Amino acid sequence: MTTERPGNFITDHDRDETGHEAWFRRQVQIGLSSAKAGHLIGAAEVEVRFAAKRAATQRRLDTGPDAPGTSEA
Repeated sequence: MTTERPGNFITDHDRDETGHEAWFRRQVQIGLSSAKAGHLIGAAEVEVRFAAKRAATQRRLDTGPDAPGTSEA
């Protein structure tokens, strides 16, 4: 029977954390570079886009099989 030593978990975890940290830092740098280049969406546009998403979701909830008044009693 083979058992893993407890230290292996910690080593693996640390390696995973280090990899994630490097990935996260790259993603932040990509975002900062994009913003500096002017690739931004204004707050008003974000609000418009998400208002449309919320409305579409609400329509699906109101007309879906679990909507009030659509279940069989």
